[in-house]
Amino acid sequence: MKITKRKIHFQTPWFEVEGKTIEGEDEVNSGEFYSLKARDYVCIVAMTAEDEIVLVKQFRPAVEDYTLELPSGYVEKGEGPVQAAIRELSEETGYACSNPNLVGCLFPDTGRLANRQWCVHGSAVPLMEAVHEPGITTVLLSKRQLKDYIATGKFNHSLHLAAIFLSIVNEKISL
Repeated sequence: MKITKRKIHFQTPWFEVEGKTIEGEDEVNSGEFYSLKARDYVCIVAMTAEDEIVLVKQFRPAVEDYTLELPSGYVEKGEGPVQAAIRELSEETGYACSNPNLVGCLFPDTGRLANRQWCVHGSAVPLMEAVHEPGITTVLLSKRQLKDYIATGKFNHSLHLAAIFLSIVNEKISL
């Protein structure tokens, strides 16, 4: 398999649609395939001193509902994933992060997306002068509550469930 040509078919400030012409072994594996190119993404599993997990609640137009998520966002140009996670935690929740650890890097959707999701774990410390992004509410859940929310589908963001799983596998948390 070999990519012989690349072309951007559509562009927005958030993503591009890229066509890749592939020369494969047969007709099924040859032709133009499309993917979304976006900046890398980061999320953070942040734990308070009271052993609560810091989440955010916000309206997501794509699913037309409010969702519970980990603090997250794009990795900005010139920024590493750990720095991005610390920034997102602060911007979205008013918590600072100590002891950040990169627990994994994932491909969110290998069939459609060309970016990566960086997963970070850290301790959450309240900021003295917290500033929150409009439309975002901070939610603190005990590990037991999070486990119940996952089991009942109240917390159902698949990429963020993967980050929690990586934190468990890397022995940063247990549920």
